[in-house]
Amino acid sequence: AMLQQGDRFKRMEKGMAQIVNNQQQRESLAYLKVESKGHAPIRTGHGTFLARLDSLESIPSGGFRAHLQIGNALGLTVQQFALKGDFGSPAPELEPGENYETFSKRLDDWQKTLTPFDVSIDTELQPNEWTKIDLDLPAAPSGAPVELLRLSMDITRAYLNEKNKLAEFAITSIDS
Repeated sequence: AMLQQGDRFKRMEKGMAQIVNNQQQRESLAYLKVESKGHAPIRTGHGTFLARLDSLESIPSGGFRAHLQIGNALGLTVQQFALKGDFGSPAPELEPGENYETFSKRLDDWQKTLTPFDVSIDTELQPNEWTKIDLDLPAAPSGAPVELLRLSMDITRAYLNEKNKLAEFAITSIDS
């Protein structure tokens, strides 16, 4: 009986760790809807940036070009970063009276319809400014319209100005 209790605790701990991890991942993702004109925060290991989707256009390759604005409200100059995420239709809503298991299954099915992307960008993000970024996305295999863009940001190179001199430091691997 003691072993079973130990197993249960391990399963509970694993479940709790998963919940915390999912929450952190969700918080670091900006959810940008095509019809929404507002901005969303993107949390990174270096602080919070802002993302706004100005427009979306079809491109000859069959994919899409997302015209984004990235807001850098920090004193850090970002030289290189990656935008990762996925795009597709908006997430399903919980129906009145729907049990959580059914909804969870619908949510999993929806996740599978999203098209992932991972793009490295060399455009400099100046401190306290919005910067235009054109993000080229592949065509969705399903041919579904793009209504939602979820993205996270990973900074690979940045620097801070020191008084009287430019001290550049490269950020390569960050455990955050």
